[in-house]
Amino acid sequence: MTIPRFGACLRFLCGLSLAVALPAAACTRAEPAIPEEYRTALPASGVRMGECVAFGQRTTFIGAGPADGRFASCAAPHAEPFRGSGKPCATTDYAEAVRRLIAVTARCMGIEDVRPLLPTLIGESGFFHNAFGPGGDAGLGQLTRIALRETSTHLARFRAAWAAHPERTCRRLAARDELWQDAASASSCSVIRMPWGPARNVLHAFILVHTEEQRLLAEFETFGIHAKLARLGMHPAPIPDLRRSWQLPDHVYRREDLIGLLRTVAYNSGARGIVAQLSAYLDARIRARAPLTKAHFNFKADMAWLNRLPQAKVEAIPAAGLTFPEYAKTRLTIGHPGYGADMMRWVYRFNEGVGQHACSPSRIEGFLAL
Repeated sequence: MTIPRFGACLRFLCGLSLAVALPAAACTRAEPAIPEEYRTALPASGVRMGECVAFGQRTTFIGAGPADGRFASCAAPHAEPFRGSGKPCATTDYAEAVRRLIAVTARCMGIEDVRPLLPTLIGESGFFHNAFGPGGDAGLGQLTRIALRETSTHLARFRAAWAAHPERTCRRLAARDELWQDAASASSCSVIRMPWGPARNVLHAFILVHTEEQRLLAEFETFGIHAKLARLGMHPAPIPDLRRSWQLPDHVYRREDLIGLLRTVAYNSGARGIVAQLSAYLDARIRARAPLTKAHFNFKADMAWLNRLPQAKVEAIPAAGLTFPEYAKTRLTIGHPGYGADMMRWVYRFNEGVGQHACSPSRIEGFLAL
């Protein structure tokens, strides 16, 4: 298990600390009182998602005490969160409740495969509904006030889509005003307190993922990323080519794999933030006439050597002498610098602890055979 830490408050989120292993501590039994619509919905696809959620709840915040400040409780829907409520007990019922919140929301949002989002949720909250970061980032998706202000502007559009959904559960949820309250103007308890807070949290987190993915595609065009990659000797795979990027030559990549690699980072730094950093990195390599291969995007590579150097020496390393993850770690000005590497570690922990690609699709790590 990596040494966890709280990250600084970022554009959307603050990285939660996943505690180092300590002796077992008491937990707070959470009554999984999710709304009826989620409890009675038809079984969701992706049977192993329950294993993914349970794995996260068992293996994060190990040693958290009964008054741990990284968890909050809410006395009333509009109250301010009270820190120190303790970690909820990782029971089968609790894991199933969280699984249903995620699965039903994904189906109503039209997300066929929710696995790309699971490394983000485990890394942000460990799948605990009342996780509470140092800057007030709250709940399963660790949503900040900035994120909630943005996602709340899209509520009407998504509510209309749910109202027209072929599944009865989604139509019923579209009619529930409790789910669609403007969380931006309320306290953080609005996305923590059961029964509707966690459901609202997952909804806003998925809206954030959707809108940032659309921005990511647009920013790639704005910054001319594919053209810059071509100048550095990298080219997209011809269509149709069903091979994964890691099965292709070092200078050939699949567009969707590169987008998938950056999508996770965009949840933390925002699409424009991560694409602007990538653009600056590519520009530096173009100026240095330093060719690029897929190996320069290896988020799994050990970057501990950078931590051992004085800051002045790190800053003196030319961008062309770094991989993109190293560049992001040392130059990123928006978001948590090590976020991409942290999320990739969760991908591999899922693979080892639950099963290969049970909790994350191959395309997340598909850019390389990592």
